[in-house]
Amino acid sequence: MSDIWQKTYSRTIYNRGNRQDVIRRPEKSGSTRPPAPRQVWGTWKDDSQKDTDNTLQQQVITLIESAHSRVFLMSFLLADEKVIETLLAASNRGVRIYGMIASAQTLERNEESEFDKKVLSSHTVMLNKLAGKILLRDASHYHGKIVLVDDEDGEMHGVLLTANLTKEALLRNEELLVRLEDEQARSAFEFLRYAFFEKAENELSMDGNKLVATDSRSKKPGLDLPAAFGNFLHTDGENSLRDAVLGIISSAAHTLEISTFGIEEDNEVYTALLDAIDRNVRTSIHLRYRSKHLPIVRKLIEAGADVMLYEHLHAKVVLADREQDGEGLIMSANIEQQSFEQSLESGILLTPEAAGECGKWLDYWKAYQLIGAYIGDLDLKEHDSGHNYVQWDMDTRATDLKDYQILEEKRIDSGNIIAESAHSLIKEPKGLEQEAGKILAKSVTYTWTVVAPQPDSKKLNEIQENYSVEVQKEESYTYKDEKGKKQKGTKMVTKTEQRKRSYEPPRYKINDRQVCVCSTAAELEKARKLVESGEVAAVYRAASPKS
Repeated sequence: MSDIWQKTYSRTIYNRGNRQDVIRRPEKSGSTRPPAPRQVWGTWKDDSQKDTDNTLQQQVITLIESAHSRVFLMSFLLADEKVIETLLAASNRGVRIYGMIASAQTLERNEESEFDKKVLSSHTVMLNKLAGKILLRDASHYHGKIVLVDDEDGEMHGVLLTANLTKEALLRNEELLVRLEDEQARSAFEFLRYAFFEKAENELSMDGNKLVATDSRSKKPGLDLPAAFGNFLHTDGENSLRDAVLGIISSAAHTLEISTFGIEEDNEVYTALLDAIDRNVRTSIHLRYRSKHLPIVRKLIEAGADVMLYEHLHAKVVLADREQDGEGLIMSANIEQQSFEQSLESGILLTPEAAGECGKWLDYWKAYQLIGAYIGDLDLKEHDSGHNYVQWDMDTRATDLKDYQILEEKRIDSGNIIAESAHSLIKEPKGLEQEAGKILAKSVTYTWTVVAPQPDSKKLNEIQENYSVEVQKEESYTYKDEKGKKQKGTKMVTKTEQRKRSYEPPRYKINDRQVCVCSTAAELEKARKLVESGEVAAVYRAASPKS
């Protein structure tokens, strides 16, 4: 016998062409190996090289240890203990060190920073160690990453990095370092000297145990911005870095590979990137997984690019036609308007050999550390169930990503939902299609049970109907007998009385609405007609209905 107070439903939703914001996990073989570094060093993702001179950290330390009398460095952050110890040791042996870092105000307002609070705290501690031991200046626009030293003949040597001088950047992140040739080092020196003396905002020193920032803008000696040469590139002035990036992208005929920590739409480089895609240049974007990137990644996929996502990627590279000995560069700039128009950034044009090395580092990271390839609009019908996928939304951090496989069918019991009225047990849970569209299954079958509403007995206020009834009552009266004397007597008379009684079925007032509360199937049928006629608003099930 069916239950008149509840009804179970089932609905199947087929996921075809829904936007899933899906990332396909790679098959991690770990077989790809980077080249033996010659011009370009990258961060290793296995343990085979962590204690060798091939790490970015050790390359920087060895370079500083070789300094004869001067060190120039620029880094957005400075928080690697071993690098700091090496700088202090150089200072103690008489080396003059000129350091440039981002201002404290810049670090504090960074919305989605390249570092966490632990790194920022370490950065502050390191500054306290260095201030007074080296010449240290900051500016809101310092973002380049360069370390230069001189030799006994006064010639400059150095490296350009994509990494900040922090432990996480030098050993964990996907980062690159390129050794500067002699002419490049001389050009980089002219740029850093100009940046230190002309573009600084504050000089950092110690007042007792307190780090003090003193306005240094009055100390400018009047140096002119040097023209870049030797394939060394920079922003500001002629902006040779932006022009070189645009040139490489526009020259791409077959393939274009870009690695970046950040990407935004409103800049010339992004426009050139879309133009390359329109020219049918196969374009691959290696990108840091950040919640703010989801909308732009969708657009890149729709345009025709391949987008690969990483948890810690920070390298900034542009490579065109590397299989055909094409062009490339390494830089500190992100694909953002601020990087090319407001920040002091630097880069190096690469030889075809160095560009090939960079490409192999990208291949290596892709094999070891790739989160996955963004798919975007996913027709689940066309993808097999044997691969792992993750789903990306604006609130999911990289560390919170969970693996899923595409299911043929997903069954979900949505439980009970309360009907508006017991006379019509028709209702569907809200948002089924939206929810199903987020589930990695070719079809999603929902079941749920609609149950009749029940009133709160403590809040019931019964409504009764008025009716009239005729009753026989004994009534006293006076009369005169035969002798004329007054006498009292009684007689039966018919009277009409007003009374109240419960409606059939009973009615109550709930939330300013008149409703029926039923216990039996017969009452429910009567109540249905009352709702249809508009006499009552809804039907409720009694707390203990009769069968």
